[in-house]
Amino acid sequence: MKKKILIPIILGMLTVFSLSSCGEKAITAQEASVIYQKVIDEQKSSTYKLPNTYLVKTTFDRIVQDEKATIVSTYKYDSKNFYAFSEVTMTSGELIKKIVNYTYIKDNSFYSYLKEDEKVTASKTTLTADLEQVKSDILGTALEGVSICDVSYLEGIKTDIIDAAIAFKDAHFYSKGEGSLIIDMAKSATEEEVTTSAKFDFILENYRLVKLLSSMSTSNGIEITSSIEIEYDTNVVSYLDESVFIK
Repeated sequence: MKKKILIPIILGMLTVFSLSSCGEKAITAQEASVIYQKVIDEQKSSTYKLPNTYLVKTTFDRIVQDEKATIVSTYKYDSKNFYAFSEVTMTSGELIKKIVNYTYIKDNSFYSYLKEDEKVTASKTTLTADLEQVKSDILGTALEGVSICDVSYLEGIKTDIIDAAIAFKDAHFYSKGEGSLIIDMAKSATEEEVTTSAKFDFILENYRLVKLLSSMSTSNGIEITSSIEIEYDTNVVSYLDESVFIK
């Protein structure tokens, strides 16, 4: 699923409203653009320290005439402990599909666990000399989530977010200091007796993306929401019981 797909659609009908919260300072659109670029430059610099762990949650909801489809994903990755986890739940009407995946290294063994609905594949093998391949496999489990945290993702959505927001004369941006940027936009409009409401939240903290939410709803029964929430350097490791791997 393309995480940025809703951004141009919803930004096209947004205006920015005032947001007040402790520690936030209103800034100009030009200052916001400078902060955004500084975040990109910082992440590209040789001194930038990558997080040790990532916890990424993404959600996509769509309701059309009471028919609902949802994709909820959670990704966890710990680069120091060689641990990754992903869980993706897809719901469409009464149909539910769930995929859970663990890959990690523990006590000189490589663990792999995959559950698709009720089908389980689990293995535990002694580590071989090809450790780099094992590390790559572990990262691959959470790669879709971790890639959202990469600087290339921020670069890819910059035009959609900053340039489009600057186009609004009443745009407001906020910052809490170095590496911090907050954009909160909302708008409602009525055309041909249909009211459409849209909202957009974007938050950078400590030179990293922590939240991106875009939503749209109409009075004739359409709702679309796409969200990303990220936590860094928090405990994400939770090992499976050894009995799972006993055949």
